[in-house]
Amino acid sequence: MKIRFNSKNIAKFAAMAAGATIALTSLTGCGNVSETNYTYTHAVIFEEGKTTIVPIQQWRQNGEQIQLLTDEGNTFLTSTFNTKLFKEVEGGLSVEDFAISLSDSDCEIGYLQEQDTSKVMNKK
Repeated sequence: MKIRFNSKNIAKFAAMAAGATIALTSLTGCGNVSETNYTYTHAVIFEEGKTTIVPIQQWRQNGEQIQLLTDEGNTFLTSTFNTKLFKEVEGGLSVEDFAISLSDSDCEIGYLQEQDTSKVMNKK
């Protein structure tokens, strides 16, 4: 998969990343699970040389913790320190481009496949 960046894609990415950052940093649960009006389609988790794209149905944030409900019905608890939430929209930046733009050049990027672990993308 070849990704080509141009000024239009970079501008879209910058706007989306700024919105996601504001949403993640401004929501605090004060001991309770936050209720939000924000919808996201994917979580991108960065950890030890690997970036994992997770399709999600729902999410909740409590302080630095993010609880993710996957499309398969599994629940993950992750952190705002290593996770970015993303909403894919038609004609906008793809979740793959978003993950690639935030990952190191030698980082392995793939989808969380709860049933099948065969789909892996490489950034190269």
